[in-house]
Amino acid sequence: ATNIGTVVGYNRANFLYNSGQKVQRAYTGINYQLQLFNLYRQDVRDLVGLTSTKMSNYHVVACLELGMVCLMFGPARLPAQVPSWVLWYQLICLAAAMVFLVASMWLATRAVVVAGSFNVRLQTQYIRLPVPDDEMLDDALTKAEDFEGQDFN
Repeated sequence: ATNIGTVVGYNRANFLYNSGQKVQRAYTGINYQLQLFNLYRQDVRDLVGLTSTKMSNYHVVACLELGMVCLMFGPARLPAQVPSWVLWYQLICLAAAMVFLVASMWLATRAVVVAGSFNVRLQTQYIRLPVPDDEMLDDALTKAEDFEGQDFN
């Protein structure tokens, strides 16, 4: 009788050790899954940051160029002895440049806003952190009573 008790006790200890390993493996898998999703979220943040930085740089350059165009409308005008058709061509080119620069500033600002909104949308709707439900946690859990319910055949 003592040999059977020793074997059963030894098997019970192995069962409890294995169940501890099973729980540890399940929790480690959940932790890896959380780390993976955090990497996805960081990638999205990096891409949005790249877009925002690039558009901010475009915005600064367009503002500087717009200032130069405004200077050419006023104090940096061509001299009076230049033919009138050259003045008209300059005014048309400067007006077109002004329109394009204002449009580029508006689009750069819009791109930063859109990138930020997509960041929020991706982070909140598509790349949500996986939270284990009760069933998943219960599957990982093994109770000592399960040892007695095993079939030894």
